[in-house]
Order: sequence, then C-alpha cells, then structure tokens
Amino acid sequence: MQSHPAIRIFLAIVLLSASLFWLKCIKDIPYYDDDYQFYFDPPPPSAFHYFLHKNPRNAYAWRPLEATALVFIQQKWGLNPFPIHFAAVAGHLLIAISLFYIFRKLYDEKIGVIAAILFSIHPAAVHPAASIDTLSQIYGVLFTYLAGYIFLFRDKSITRDILGFACVVIALLWKETSICIFPVLFLAYFLTGKLRAEKRALIMILILIAGYVAARHVLDFPSLKFGGSGRFGINFFRVPANLAVLWFTALNPFSTLQIFIAQKTRDFSFLLLVGCYFLILLLLLVTLLYKQKQLIRISVWFFLIGSALLIPTVFFNHVSELYVYGLLPFACGLLAVFFIKTFELPRWANYLGKLSLIVFLFVSISSVYTKSAAMFSTAKQAERLSDEVVNAVKLQPQGGTLILQNPECKYQYSIFVACGYEAINESFDWILYKAGRPDVKIEMRQEKSTVE
Repeated sequence: MQSHPAIRIFLAIVLLSASLFWLKCIKDIPYYDDDYQFYFDPPPPSAFHYFLHKNPRNAYAWRPLEATALVFIQQKWGLNPFPIHFAAVAGHLLIAISLFYIFRKLYDEKIGVIAAILFSIHPAAVHPAASIDTLSQIYGVLFTYLAGYIFLFRDKSITRDILGFACVVIALLWKETSICIFPVLFLAYFLTGKLRAEKRALIMILILIAGYVAARHVLDFPSLKFGGSGRFGINFFRVPANLAVLWFTALNPFSTLQIFIAQKTRDFSFLLLVGCYFLILLLLLVTLLYKQKQLIRISVWFFLIGSALLIPTVFFNHVSELYVYGLLPFACGLLAVFFIKTFELPRWANYLGKLSLIVFLFVSISSVYTKSAAMFSTAKQAERLSDEVVNAVKLQPQGGTLILQNPECKYQYSIFVACGYEAINESFDWILYKAGRPDVKIEMRQEKSTVE
C-alpha cells in the first residue's frame, strides 16, 4: 500500500486543531448532576481500592480503571475539571488515530483520513467528551477498537494473542460495554472466512468475558435483568427502535439537541432542512447501490457488525446518546467510504457527494459548539441550585426532609437541558455530604400541569 506523508501531515494538523477546538468548547464545564456519583472523597485507603469494592455513590458501575484514574486526578487537582477533559479529548484523539489505521487497512489512506476527521468533530461525541464520569466510555471504546485491530489485521501469533487479550482485559476494566468485542470479531471472522482458523482466539475472549461477569458476581455488583421498567432492564422488543435511534445519531451531523427542541417547538423549517439533507444522502446511496450492486451485501454485513458494537446497550429499555459512542468510529468509517464512493459516480452525483461531505463537516463543528454551550449553561444552573439547596439543607431540623418543588417546563433533554431541580437530581448525596447533614432527606416533587 502506497504511503503519502503529506496526507498524514494533513491529518495530524486537522486532528490537533480538532483537539484544541474540543478543549476550547468543554474546558470550563464543571462537575454537575451525576458527575458527583464519581467524586471520591474521602479518598480510598489504597490506589486499587475500587478494583475490589463498590463505589459508595454508584454501586452498579464496576469500572475500576476509571475510578482509579479519577481518584488520582481528584487527589492532585480536586474538582478542577480540566485534567479530566484533557484526558477525554486525548482518548478521543487516540480513537481517531486508530480509526485512520483501521480504514487504511480496509481501504486506503484517503478513506482513513476522512473517517478520522469525521469522527474527530462528530457532535455525538459531546456527551462522553464533555462529561466528568465518561472516561470509561472513551477508553473502553479505545481498547475495544485496538483489540479488534490487533486480532483482525495482525498475523496470527502468540505475541498478537497476548497483545489482543491484554486490550480486551483493559477494555473490560474500563467499561462493561466492551463485551461487544466477541460478537464483533465473530461476525468479522465469519465474513472473511477465518472463523475456523480463529476459533481458539474467540474461545479465549469468551472465557475472559465469562471471567469478567463472574468477577462482577463475586464482588456483588448488580447485573442486568430481563423485563421490568428500569432503565437497564433488558427488553428485546426495544431493539429495532434502539437501533434506529443510535444509527441515526451516529450518521447525523446535526445537533440532536436542536432536532429535539425543533420537534417540541414545532420549528418545521429546521426539521425540513434536516430532512432534505438526509434525502440527498438517501438519493446518493440508492444511486451508488444501483451502480455498484456488489456493495449491497457488504453493506448488510457492515450494518450487522456496527449493530454488534452496540451490545449490550441496544437491549436496554432506554438508550442514551452516550451509548452511540461505541458505534461512532465505525459509522464514521462507513460514512467516509460512502462519500469517497460517491466521487466515482456521474458528475451530478459527484458534485452532490462533495457538497454533502463539506456540509457534514461544517454542520458537525457547529453542532459540537452548540451542544457544548448547552452543557455549560446547564452545569452553571446546577451549580447555582446546588449552592441554594446546600444552604437550605443546613437549616433543616435533625432528621428533617427538604421538599424541592420542581416547576413545570416545556422540555428537557438528557444532560443538555434540565428543568429546574432536575439539573441536580442525581447529586443529592453530594449535596448532603457538602452540607455535612447526612441525617436530612431530599425529595423532589413535580408541579402538576395547569394546562387543560
């Protein structure tokens, strides 16, 4: 494969610029809401405490590498969010670099470059990159993709297997969603005809995942449950809707926050703009598949592999935009292939494909900025309310209950737009700790609507 140093230099400049842009957008976003579930004060007795013990504020999350990293950062810098944001942006950049090498192997350097650039500025990355408690998401995805690269593109050897298994273990210790590595490799080996040859590697990965699940059980961490209305309950009937939402988010350059607000406020002009853009992409896709029918089969396989990257979250009762991050690098790679392939179409489609790519890039940058600004605004709202509630808690009688009457609002969206006290709904334990009043209870009640 011919290497082009100029292309790599261009990519390095773009990724560095993207990283600086991210830091400018998110550097001042502080801890808020459920970020305080991952504030470790007092510090644990040892650096490896959370490998064997639960997080007192979030018993579900056995993510020992994230907990250890946050303990270290908080001991050195306290509640200063910048070191965490820097680590998040660095991880995001490393995934973009690994994506370049993956699609360089699959196709060529040009597609690898476009894939890395699309991923580096994608608005769906705002949630994991700008939050405090999402280093596990970023680095879990990073080591999952590194494991995939090693097992798929390196020659079979003991060294390859050791490196690959090490990445799988590290990925699992960052976040439980890295169990997706098994179905992804299974599908990839089946597609390439290597399933029999790589059976031993797959069995070893399955054993590692089984060991991970067993360790969670021995340490008494909660497991996923079938049925029920809880957020993490498993509901197979939700899979089609979850797939549609997560794939749309991964392939969409427009701010999902703006789309949501436009739906609520009936801003049909913006929704029409989004619809027209996707109509153009659909037209280009149909034209491409008509001209190159061999792409239909590989597209189906890529859809299956991409969907496997969403395991187990795709089975949940509720999916967050955060969960799309595992699919996002692969989806950006597919977008890069799609845009480059449109350049091979007749002149009208060629121009339309190039224009669509340019629009995607500029809209993505704008969406990252607006979503980051919304997070910053909500974080400041949470800081103000938190200080008010801390003062109110201090005035409560022994064993008293503080009732927070939350106002009715038109809409709220994930971590980006919160309605009143919803901005601090997940940080009541932190507020009681800060007030020094663990005896007090905090309840939030929603005002009833007066609208008929």
